[in-house]
Amino acid sequence: MAIDMLIAFIFTVGLIFGSIGLGRLVLKKVGLQSLADFDRGLFYIAFGFATINFILLFIGLFGQLNVLSVSIVYILVACVTLTQFPVGVSTVKRYFVQFRELDLKNSWFLLLIPLMILIVLNLVGSLAPPSVADALRHHLAASQYYARTGEFEFIPILFWNVPSFLHITYVTEIILINDIAPAVTHFAFSLLSTLAIFALGRRLIDWKVGLLAAVIFYSLPMSIELSVSPMVEMCAVFFVILALYSLCNAINGKTFYWIAISGLLIGVASSTKIWAIMAIPAGVGFILFSKHVGSIYFDKNKILLIGIFILTSLVILSPWLIRNFIESGDPFWPLGYPVFNSEMWTQWHHEKFSSWHRGPGKSILDFILGPWNLTNRIHLFTVDHGPLTGSLLTPILIIFIPGIFLFKSIRDSGFWKYILPILVFIFVIYLIWFLGYQSPRYFHIVYPVLALLAAVGIKLILDTKQNWLNIPVVGLLTASLIGSLVISIAFNSIFFPVVFGAESRNQFIESKVSNIESVNWINNNLNSSTNTLIMGLSGWYYLEYPWHLGVPSYQGEIDYHLMTNSEELLLKLSELGVTHILLQGRVGISSQFIDHANDSYGEKYLIEDLNVLQDNLEKPVTTRVEFEARPFILMALLQAKGNLKRIYVGDEDVVKSRTFGSSEAAEFSVFEIIYDK
Repeated sequence: MAIDMLIAFIFTVGLIFGSIGLGRLVLKKVGLQSLADFDRGLFYIAFGFATINFILLFIGLFGQLNVLSVSIVYILVACVTLTQFPVGVSTVKRYFVQFRELDLKNSWFLLLIPLMILIVLNLVGSLAPPSVADALRHHLAASQYYARTGEFEFIPILFWNVPSFLHITYVTEIILINDIAPAVTHFAFSLLSTLAIFALGRRLIDWKVGLLAAVIFYSLPMSIELSVSPMVEMCAVFFVILALYSLCNAINGKTFYWIAISGLLIGVASSTKIWAIMAIPAGVGFILFSKHVGSIYFDKNKILLIGIFILTSLVILSPWLIRNFIESGDPFWPLGYPVFNSEMWTQWHHEKFSSWHRGPGKSILDFILGPWNLTNRIHLFTVDHGPLTGSLLTPILIIFIPGIFLFKSIRDSGFWKYILPILVFIFVIYLIWFLGYQSPRYFHIVYPVLALLAAVGIKLILDTKQNWLNIPVVGLLTASLIGSLVISIAFNSIFFPVVFGAESRNQFIESKVSNIESVNWINNNLNSSTNTLIMGLSGWYYLEYPWHLGVPSYQGEIDYHLMTNSEELLLKLSELGVTHILLQGRVGISSQFIDHANDSYGEKYLIEDLNVLQDNLEKPVTTRVEFEARPFILMALLQAKGNLKRIYVGDEDVVKSRTFGSSEAAEFSVFEIIYDK
């Protein structure tokens, strides 16, 4: 375990340095000399990392992703980086000289104390084995599948086919390193995002604003929670911040050049987290409302700039969109179903997920109160998911922003020209988010921008040097940071035993991953020649042998709703090579097929007469409940006819909270398919 953690850490550090070296080569002919060395280094990382992943993407699209091809790519990157070594040494020497000249007695450097503590705690958390549900059924599960097949093929499982830029890195890490490396990589992007916020704040105002903005963002409990997991949000944030940096630079000259760079960066962000695609219309809004970009008015110059921005963004997105369109007729499968009438998706799928809602509502009053609700009543948006639901965001994020407009000094500064386009950028994303599914995570790309504005407001207040203002502000900021430290300690403490060797990897996984007992049963009792249909949504990543997803609402491979008899299901399972069915446990739900349907959807299916069940199948599906229950009716008929044999019944834990270690018992069943009955 210790070796795995060390290797994962070393690989991530090497990946960052490799990105710098390759990025410097890629951007060698691009005029970044006007930027500070630090800022330029961030752009090198962004473009170097993007270049590496696009090379790997096209290797994967042609089905040639394996240990050899991935190793060759990284070795070539290392060679390119070594050619940049002399430049790197001189840069480090220059930074060392600048560091020695810093006045570390400046009280602003006290902000580094909580920041460094948070970084260490989050690093520890990132070194633990993966246990987050979304990672185990999406980010790592998809990456593991692609690593096994060596190809970025179209897989009709919900969210597996949305653009997934960071998954490319995760695939290579699973092939070459281990499953800890993805979390460490995402942790690294949380640091890079924080550094990018610092760079943007320093560029627009001064280093104090940059440092404060970085600390506010990184100390958000939501940032803490995301930083330690193999998710993708922090990578998207990094590219969005640099894109906004580029848009702000477009105000000061080389407009076409910076607009194109911004478009490319937002394209990468959108390819990393699909909800980051909101930054494309937000970027258009920035260009439209900045009188210093193009011209004051909406003319052909503005249209040209907007066209360049959108085109460069879509160029980056295009490999995934083209693949999805060819396979399903929907470039955003399955999210584009209402427009494209996607293949392998149905009205019942769409109805199910369209019925999901978060937040207090969508009225005008809810829209106006949205920022207040997000920072003070966030439980309205989080539907009790996890222990941090009541404190994912803090009021610090918004309460000081109005201070920007209360001081005349800011209106006379160079920052004032950025205010309107930045506010438009935020507003457009907020509007789209508000009209859609109001998950606080989907709004994550805006939090660093809000942190920047909050830092500006705080700095303006502190600059007044009025004790009656400064003391409350410092007190609120201190209380917020202490609260974040307490939350970080509580959240990351669950990882201490496994990271420091007091708990084994298996013990940790068994206590933190839902339904792991059924997954372990498959791993311990079946073999590589078997293929299991999973009727459940937990722990897919830890399955060691071939499997298919059978849950009707989350996949489009098996058309249960079109099947009128159990023989059709048996034929489809035979085509897929399925040998077993795992019915994962759900609290209070039976692990027998008909009882499972009844417990989940009502008593309508509690019928012993198989002829009546068969008659029900011959009727077309008319409701979403019938759509979701039909697989269990089909399987019950197969069991009654002797084509399914239950070979094991067991108990497993459904984890309710990893942090508090709470779980509830459930029953799972494993069935063997008998084709020659």
